[in-house]
Amino acid sequence: FLTHRYDYIILGGGTAGLTLAARLSADPTLTVGVLEAGELEDSNPLVYTPGLYGVALGGNLDWGFSTVPQEHVNNRSIPWSRGRMLGGSSGLNYMAWNVGAREEYDWGHGWDWEVISAAWKKAETLHLPKLATQLELLTTPPVEQKFHGNNGPVSTSFVLWSPSITDKFLPSLEKLGIKIRVDSMGGENTGAFNGLASIDPEKVIRSYSANAYLLPHIDRENLIVLTGATVSRVILEEGTARGVEFLDINGTLHCASLNSKEKSEIILSAGSIQSPQILELSGIGRESVLAGARVPLLVRNDHIGENLQDHTYCPLIYELTPNNPTRDLFRTSTSFLASATAEYESKRTGILTSTTLAFAMLPLPSILPPSSLQNLISTYSNPDPFTTFSLPRSPTDSTVAQIELIFAPFKIAGPPPEPGKSYLSLLTALMHPLSRGSVHISSPDPRKPPVIDPRYYCQPVDKAVLLAGVKFAEKVVEQEPLRSVLAKRVDVVGEGEEGLWEWVKGQISSVEHPVGTCAIGLAVDGELRVKGVKGLRVVDASVIPEQIAAHMQATVYGVAERAAEIIIE
Repeated sequence: FLTHRYDYIILGGGTAGLTLAARLSADPTLTVGVLEAGELEDSNPLVYTPGLYGVALGGNLDWGFSTVPQEHVNNRSIPWSRGRMLGGSSGLNYMAWNVGAREEYDWGHGWDWEVISAAWKKAETLHLPKLATQLELLTTPPVEQKFHGNNGPVSTSFVLWSPSITDKFLPSLEKLGIKIRVDSMGGENTGAFNGLASIDPEKVIRSYSANAYLLPHIDRENLIVLTGATVSRVILEEGTARGVEFLDINGTLHCASLNSKEKSEIILSAGSIQSPQILELSGIGRESVLAGARVPLLVRNDHIGENLQDHTYCPLIYELTPNNPTRDLFRTSTSFLASATAEYESKRTGILTSTTLAFAMLPLPSILPPSSLQNLISTYSNPDPFTTFSLPRSPTDSTVAQIELIFAPFKIAGPPPEPGKSYLSLLTALMHPLSRGSVHISSPDPRKPPVIDPRYYCQPVDKAVLLAGVKFAEKVVEQEPLRSVLAKRVDVVGEGEEGLWEWVKGQISSVEHPVGTCAIGLAVDGELRVKGVKGLRVVDASVIPEQIAAHMQATVYGVAERAAEIIIE
């Protein structure tokens, strides 16, 4: 790695970083380097097996961050997983492929729905469902093909296997007036739908940035990837990025340099936690933060590490009636897991081909009566909850979702499942928190995790919206046909509004969708250049200025694809 001088050095070989690496190195006259702390894990079953989603969380493929104790959720420190491998969190996530509503992408500075939807289509190849078992769960047609890409590196498909209870969710929502959405990728995503996943249905493996963008081009002589590298700082000379210092796996410090061309750049793609961390380690940020961490201030940019937003959820957990097998049996029956593994490895069929499938994106007008919603709007109109979509502007404004319901057919929290039993977790997730937090360094040591403080539920409107969602979820499970497969509720919940909130506070977890810490228009400009520095960009989820009602990966691929166009132009 050190024998080259680079046109571009990408810091972080994750979802966005490898997208950029593939696109920029397509020009053989450019030399592109990638520094990644993790390793290539494409032959690791915890990564490639769709049905083992979530098993790698907390292990050696996970950075294993956690927040500071959160005052408004019982002073709990909440775990935050991030992928530590080539592929980053696209190798660790639950593979959901969906996007927000058109309005949520009005970021300004040259970014809007038209721009970014064209970009994520470049990332995607949609595979249409063929199995009768798939088609009977889906709408007719199952997608609108004009909303999808057909020539991109990332494969998307509908899961090949789903639990027997899956077909009970959408009809139960319909009983409560929630409409079925044929395709959530077209700029309108409200309603209930069975969603796509980033799974290659031919190989029946996870499709993620390492096997989609990197491995097909790994033999390019102008693309040099170094793993086991922890970035310690970007080297600035007179306000221009000229190189990068990093530690190898033995802790030895090295320096890699850009060539002397005018257009050479360092590109930070380390994610919403580590991109601001690296900027601050490099002397770019808020004066008080850097002084506290004993790092000399070189470029003042008060927005670095601020504006942190994340999705959180509260699960309702139910034991299922007998003969409804779910992945809970992996945890309680070694013979079940062995049998499922043998089936998957030999035939690429069965429970290990699957991930979560069913979702609902719910604007508050679809779950609250107009009088209750008007009361919420009147009570929480200050500070402004409308521009962030934390509340709709009126009881009839239902274009953007405030709540997501995630149909998770397994026990997601609490004590382990009881042997032989299967469970459903119905997750209520808050899509547009008004609460804002921060990520900042506390030390000049790049190996010390930054201080993550999302300040969950510091704005009272977030509590009110989540509680409305949880109460609606409690209505959903009372509807047939879902009710007929639920044996009993596992949780014990207190009485009344405050009793409910006391219980919810103890359950809240992160959906692992942090954004905003190097936001467009604040920390970076519309071309993702760090304000106040030449030759330095940020390209990852941290540039997304406002949270969206969606899972993040398709949008992040879109950000990276568009960034590659901007850089090449």
